[in-house]
Amino acid sequence: MSRPPTIIDVATRAGVSKSLVSMVMRDDPGVSDTRRAAVLAAAAELGYRPNRAAAILAGTRTRTIGVVVDDFRNPWYVPMLDGIRDALAPHGLRLTLADSRANAHLDSSPFDDLVSLRVDGVVLAAEGFPDLVVPADTPVVIAGARADVPGGLDVVASDEAAGGRLAADHLVGLGHRRIAHVTGAGGPAAVRRE
Repeated sequence: MSRPPTIIDVATRAGVSKSLVSMVMRDDPGVSDTRRAAVLAAAAELGYRPNRAAAILAGTRTRTIGVVVDDFRNPWYVPMLDGIRDALAPHGLRLTLADSRANAHLDSSPFDDLVSLRVDGVVLAAEGFPDLVVPADTPVVIAGARADVPGGLDVVASDEAAGGRLAADHLVGLGHRRIAHVTGAGGPAAVRRE
């Protein structure tokens, strides 16, 4: 075959309708085991891969959560992304990542780019979105402490004040009396400093 196989090719090979192939590819529970096996065998024989872009256009959900970070080099993101992935996996959701600095030369917002891809939700773990306009049908959550939270969005963050208190109490308990706090710049650093 000189072109990539289509859903119609799979349906023809399996002797079923195109809509049944679509149901199998969406893992619809309403398909019998026999027909599911026939469709999957035909897809494997042909080397068929579902066209996610077409599925997104035809459906209402992408089964994808977008995450915006502002610097891939920041080690804080590694455990955060692991945690998000672990939370999404049992629900069959995938993670798509956007770095606000990586494509800064394009003069487009990584948040808007993810929304245009019709993600099912966005985790905003980056700074610098004071004028964020969130579509009513796109759930958004802020990850990490922020000086300013756009539009009253939900925030998931550690309790910086309690953490600071625990650290200071520990040092005082060890007998230290001159305690310094070293931090970076930006909104989260200001929140931690306070």
